[in-house]
Amino acid sequence: MTISFIGRVLSKMSSDNPQHETVYQEIMLEAKAYDDASARQAMTSMVKAQEGERKNAHGDTLTLSFVRVIDVKPVLDDIFTDGVRGLYSRHFTEATASDVFDCDE
Repeated sequence: MTISFIGRVLSKMSSDNPQHETVYQEIMLEAKAYDDASARQAMTSMVKAQEGERKNAHGDTLTLSFVRVIDVKPVLDDIFTDGVRGLYSRHFTEATASDVFDCDE
């Protein structure tokens, strides 16, 4: 039986223009899978399918690339209560940790 997993995936957009900073994107995805390894693979495949180069309006080449799956966990609640269900939870000891992720490649 498959269950729902929530994952955080990191990708980046870089440019051939040295004046542009690399921009990182964290996206939350839901996958139906038999286990977390299968969910992780499905999320990786989805984001990698979007990789590639594009030109912006100024002619700069922008490159979108997958960095890594940050985290995959089973959905917390399968049932909606009053129209809401828990999807994902993290625990940390410092409030600023909620905004930090390691982007080493």
